[in-house]
Amino acid sequence: MSNALRAMAMPDSGRSRGGTVAALIAAGLALPALCFFVLGMPILQALLIGAVAVVVAALVRFPPDGFDSGFPEPPAPIRDRGARREAFRLSWNVTGRNDRVGSTLVTRLQVIAEHRLAVRGLQLHDPADRERVIGLVGAGAFQLLSRPPGSEARTRDFHQALAAVERLTDDEAG
Repeated sequence: MSNALRAMAMPDSGRSRGGTVAALIAAGLALPALCFFVLGMPILQALLIGAVAVVVAALVRFPPDGFDSGFPEPPAPIRDRGARREAFRLSWNVTGRNDRVGSTLVTRLQVIAEHRLAVRGLQLHDPADRERVIGLVGAGAFQLLSRPPGSEARTRDFHQALAAVERLTDDEAG
C-alpha cells in the first residue's frame, strides 16, 4: 500500500490535518497518472477516477459533523418462544391462495397440536385417544389434524383448527 493511501486509511494516527490534505492531493495526482500512463485510459476518465477517489477518501477521513459511522444496536432477541406462542405466530403466515393453505402450514399445525396433546398424555394418531382428542379440539379440527403429511386444507378449516389448537394451552394440562 502506498504511503498516501496508508495515510488516508489511518484517521487517528496523530498527523495534522494539513498532512492528510497533502496525502489526499498526492493520491489525487498519482491515481490519474497511473490510470493514464499505465492502464492507457483517456485523460478525462483518469482525472474523474482520481477526483472520485479523493472525494471518497476525504469523506472517510473528514466525516461531516454529527455523522455517526457506528453500527446500530442489534434488535433484542425474541423471548416469546414456547408452545403458547407457536400457534399465534403460525397464524400470521396464513395467506391462502385459491382458498387453500399449503401443506407446510398444515404440517406445522399438526406438530404443535401433537406437542400440546402430548402434555395431556394424548396422542393425535392413537385410536384409543380419538374420542378424548375430538372432545378437546372438535370434529372438524381433528379431521384436519389427522390428515396425512403433505395435505392441503381450506383456509376456513385451517383457521378453525388453529383456534382449537390455540385453546390447548399448557396451563390447562392435567
